[in-house]
Amino acid sequence: MLFISIILTILNPQNAYSFNPDISKPEVYFDGGTGTLQDPFLISNVEQLQSVKFSSNNAHYKISGSFDAAATVNWNNGSGFDPIGWFGGTLDGNNQTISGLVINRTGSNQAALFTQIGPNAIIKDLNIENITVIGANNTAAIAGAISGMIQNITLSGSISGSGNVGGLVGQSYANSTITNCHVDASVNGTQNNVGGLVGYNNSGIIEDCSSSGIVEGQNEVGGIAGKSEGVIINCHSASDVYGQDRVGGLSGFISSGSIENSFSNGNVNGRDEVGGLVGFMGWSSNAFIKCSFANANVTGSVNEVGGLVGKAQGIYIENTFARGTVIGNNRVGGLIGQLLWGTIVIHSYSTGLVLGSGGQTGGLIGRLQGAIINNSFWDTQTSGLNNSSGGTAKNTIQMKTLATFTNAGWNFNTIWGMQENINDGYPYLLIMNIVQNVEWTGSVSIAWEIPGN
Repeated sequence: MLFISIILTILNPQNAYSFNPDISKPEVYFDGGTGTLQDPFLISNVEQLQSVKFSSNNAHYKISGSFDAAATVNWNNGSGFDPIGWFGGTLDGNNQTISGLVINRTGSNQAALFTQIGPNAIIKDLNIENITVIGANNTAAIAGAISGMIQNITLSGSISGSGNVGGLVGQSYANSTITNCHVDASVNGTQNNVGGLVGYNNSGIIEDCSSSGIVEGQNEVGGIAGKSEGVIINCHSASDVYGQDRVGGLSGFISSGSIENSFSNGNVNGRDEVGGLVGFMGWSSNAFIKCSFANANVTGSVNEVGGLVGKAQGIYIENTFARGTVIGNNRVGGLIGQLLWGTIVIHSYSTGLVLGSGGQTGGLIGRLQGAIINNSFWDTQTSGLNNSSGGTAKNTIQMKTLATFTNAGWNFNTIWGMQENINDGYPYLLIMNIVQNVEWTGSVSIAWEIPGN
């Protein structure tokens, strides 16, 4: 048989490649290329994709055509595709689609297409449809951990693991960037740090990304990142988010990170420290939220529940608003549930109905201690409350009157706008017009909408 195989290889090298997913090192063979950046190895089927695991981890690869990977459900006695491992090269998806890939590694860490993506690696321009990933810690569709770059990825499917579970990435490190990626998936973690895109954003940058679907975990659960100590900018989540403590529409817990030009409009449900944008944000004077909003309905079964942030401590919040219904027990606010020492809030407002079954419930702020809030308002009629621990009360007509805000120093030249047919006549952030005009191509449908329309 070996003699026949050698003859066939010599006579017809194009047909020489035979892949057995159950053997440890299959013969590495691609459709062409030499593995350089100018002449990458070409991949046209899932067997060749698996072969990357046994080829150079610093080489360059390109998907030459879309393919169905559903057969992986039966590979390796049901364990599916074998994660490629550390990768330092490039994978150019060439705007092609991989569908039906299965990675069933129950109990294994870093269950993903790549276990780790190194600092010089790039994964780009790829559509992944109906992927299934099952693992333990650092589980995701693309990478268990990343120090490099992921860009222009659209993805749909189901990802399940323990902690640090994300739709794209389990954990992103310093100098990593994730840009223009869009996930519509069910993401589930049985432990902490679970996010629609990234489980734990450990000093990385997430930019121009979106999520939809369902995100579920224990603590630190968010539509974009479960926990973030990095940058989130120009991002949007329509995911419904469920967890226990520190649960947010965009991120569950942010200590030293930032959110800018971003919004969420999914439902958020948790127990303590639950917010439409962020569950708990604090402990670092470098942490901030700017030019962002939440149109999320927020429910917390216990304390510190807010339309924008559940609990804020020692951070800076400027030019924000929240418009969803907020339901909780104690320390419940239309914008922020509990506002603590060193926090500054300026030029922000809320309009949502606020319901608190315990004490310390406010139209804008549930409880304020040692913090500063200036030139910020809430709608007494839509919130159902005339009281707040901070901010200025206004009725609906006043909240839709430009002078209310310009007299308080709000910037209606470059930051805010007000039109009767946008945002129900309330002030809106001009970045909303930018966000809704974002265009991308892919297989996932995301509706970019102005809230209230």
